[in-house]
Amino acid sequence: MSLHRFSVLFLVIFSSAVHAFQPKECLLANYESEIVHKGKFFGLIQNYLSVTKERCLVTFTHKTIMSVTWSIDVCREPVHIKIDKNGGLDVLKRSDDCSLLKSQNPFCDELRELVDVIQDDGLIFAEGERNNLALPHGRVYCAYQLLRKYLEKGYIFDPDAEVIEFEPKPTAQCSPDAAPAVSPAAPAAPAQAAPVAPKKTGESASY
Repeated sequence: MSLHRFSVLFLVIFSSAVHAFQPKECLLANYESEIVHKGKFFGLIQNYLSVTKERCLVTFTHKTIMSVTWSIDVCREPVHIKIDKNGGLDVLKRSDDCSLLKSQNPFCDELRELVDVIQDDGLIFAEGERNNLALPHGRVYCAYQLLRKYLEKGYIFDPDAEVIEFEPKPTAQCSPDAAPAVSPAAPAAPAQAAPVAPKKTGESASY
């Protein structure tokens, strides 16, 4: 009987550990995590990154020599970032598609800096599995997915929606402006000379 209970308990713990969180579960989650690792100057300066999430509100704080805090409410419009750099608060609104290479504006520059910080000092060094919200890596990854869709795509999340997706599902339909697919043309047959009728006796050829 004890062995049976132990087996059931092990299965419950194992199932919860390997459970991959869903987008809505990520959006509604509340948590805090910190990632600290050695930085530049022979490790004398540590890189510190924390993520705090209260449902729609996501806050990243990054400390090296300077301190920067980004606050993003992924359920609020207009799409914007609040930045606190050493006590100075600034707000940047999304006005362009930052995925375009020619897009150069303060919002896109700040977004690229935030993404680099999350990737370099968060996703690379956070411990655990990315699909487990109980571990630092899963918590950073959850916030990272929400921020990218909100800031890059301009998508406003709705916590009351029944279905929430990180990325839009691909569709098999072509857009009306898309050019139809054309199969490669078969190689043309070599041209053949037209047959020449034999001349009759006493008939001259005309040119």
